[in-house]
Amino acid sequence: MERDFRSGYLAIEFPVQPFDSAVRLLGRALLEFCSNLPFLAALTLLIYLPGKLVCQLVLSALEVPALAGGLVEAIVDLLLTALAAPAVVFGLVAKMRGGKSKLGESVRWGRRLWRKSLWNQFKVNITILLWGALFIIPGLFAMARLLFTDPIVAIEADRESDPLARSTEMTQGRRGRILAVIVPLIVLDFAGYWLILRPLRGAGHGPAVLALIDSLMAMVNQLGSVAALLMYLGSGPANSTAEPPYAQATRRS
Repeated sequence: MERDFRSGYLAIEFPVQPFDSAVRLLGRALLEFCSNLPFLAALTLLIYLPGKLVCQLVLSALEVPALAGGLVEAIVDLLLTALAAPAVVFGLVAKMRGGKSKLGESVRWGRRLWRKSLWNQFKVNITILLWGALFIIPGLFAMARLLFTDPIVAIEADRESDPLARSTEMTQGRRGRILAVIVPLIVLDFAGYWLILRPLRGAGHGPAVLALIDSLMAMVNQLGSVAALLMYLGSGPANSTAEPPYAQATRRS
């Protein structure tokens, strides 16, 4: 994978299945998630647990009110996710190439792209928030339009200067299928929050337990990252001899 660090992007040199069915995509995402669970769990806990623990300790020590604490936690989530998102994609792509998902290399790729990932995640969240303020449906369509931003940042990396515009282009004509994938994942996320996370967080646990709970939920949410990666790959060339997704962006620049 050293070649990727030198070239500044991840080469997609393996066959990919086209994104032609939301149901099949969800099934494949679940299989990929389960088969890569040891790597995903280790990487998520490595990145999230220390950050979540520090955050919970500070909030507890300063007795920060719930509303302000929620805002602080959201900012910490953004900072941690900006590191985790490209790291997860790096590890999954390495496995898809027939190699191994290595924590050290994955975190190194995440650090390399952290600032770019953070800035683009901030823009995506603001866009979805503004559209969602109008009504839920526009927010969902904005989410579908920008869903490929994280895979684009992680894979096309230095070769794409505007990941949001690239995601808008790549999702054109596929947003109905994308919504059919992400809506069940959103429902699952809400169910997990209201049925598991919220009761546990309200049970009076200390900072360490709260940090562990949040980190485990972040690990479960990696299923969405797996699905986004498979949709991105399936929306480009369907075989390794065809032009890779990032090459089109290179020609435009």
